[in-house]
Formats: sequence, structure tokens, C-alpha cells
Amino acid sequence: MSYIVALYHIVFSTKGREATLDKEHRAELFSFIAGIVKRKGCKPIIVNGGVDHVHILLDLSSTMTLSEVVKEIKRSSTLWIKERKIFPMFSHWESEYGAFSVLVQWYAEPKLLFDVPPHCFVPQPKVTSTVVRMDRRAAPPASVDDKKLFFRTVRAAFAQRRKTLSNALRSGFSELDRAAIESAMEETGLPPAVRGETLSIAQFAALSNALLRKFDK
Repeated sequence: MSYIVALYHIVFSTKGREATLDKEHRAELFSFIAGIVKRKGCKPIIVNGGVDHVHILLDLSSTMTLSEVVKEIKRSSTLWIKERKIFPMFSHWESEYGAFSVLVQWYAEPKLLFDVPPHCFVPQPKVTSTVVRMDRRAAPPASVDDKKLFFRTVRAAFAQRRKTLSNALRSGFSELDRAAIESAMEETGLPPAVRGETLSIAQFAALSNALLRKFDK
């Protein structure tokens, strides 16, 4: 039996990076967010953060997209914060977030080893932790003709979370017109409405190779 690990590190901040997440209640917030992740069918690895931001490392379910999970985390946690009134100065989260799953899995093969229960830590957290091993790859998991362009493609795909991949690439590759980008996606077998967070590493590699050919023309 095989198990596919799709690790994502998500980072988002309070509006304007206002210092509104007081230390006294942060652990409660992190525990609540971990619960949201679980309810969406994903596995929370670590939830942490500071006075103005949150970090989430999770194993994304194959039935969910990253944007759907982040949207639900922000929506539910905002309602919870305002109902509980534990962060009086909090207004809402920033709309942007960052994620770097593809970059991690390019260099290493992540494996979930085992869970670590809360009682193993002092002070005791309200979430279960997981030990993740990163085995460095002897070779990249996919063949790319231009490594820098591959990473540029990945960054462009995640830069505009509300946009389809086509629109995100148009913002990230201003040198190429719409027809060239849509042609590259078609050559890769990607539908027009696909979003970047649904692509595998192999698909990103094939897409970057197709985009490179557009530059060569």
C-alpha cells in the first residue's frame, strides 16, 4: 500500500501585520486551527506562530485544494476569535498566504514517521505533533530543461491564490502573451480552469518545459 505525502507550509498574517495575537491565548488558537485542518480531511503536523502571523505545516488531503483549506481556516478562525473575544484588537487576516510544498519535495522525500502526544512536551501543547523525516533525493523527482524557470513557474502558480493557473502565469510571465501560456498548458494536458495547488511536481516540470519552448520561439 502506498501513501502520498503532500506537505504544505502555510504562512499568513494579521491584517497589516498588526500585533494582535496575544501570547496568553495563542495556544488555544493553534489548537482550534489544527481542528479545522482535521475536519477538512487533512493532517496537521505543526501549528505555531507569533504575535502577528500563523505558520501551519500540514499534509493535504488528495480530495482538497490548498485554497479551500486556507479559506476555511481563515473563515472559521475569524468567527471563533470574534465570538470568544480572546484577541480584542484582531480585525481579520491578510488575504495573501505563502506555501512551499513543491520546493521541499524537489530536494527531499518527506515521510511521516510517528505521532508525538502532547504529554511528551513541557509545557504541554494542545495538539499532537508528528515527526517528519526528509530524505535528500539523489536525483530530482522530475526532468526539467531549466531549473530556474521551473522554480519561477512554481512561484508564479502560487502567487495569485484566487486566480486560475492561466491567469497566475500571465502575471508571473509578462513576457509571454495569453496564447503562448494557454498553448503551454494545453501541451501539458492541463485544463483551462485548473489551479496551481492541484498540480504534481511532474506536471509543474512538464509545464515549465513547455513554457521554455515558448521563449525559444
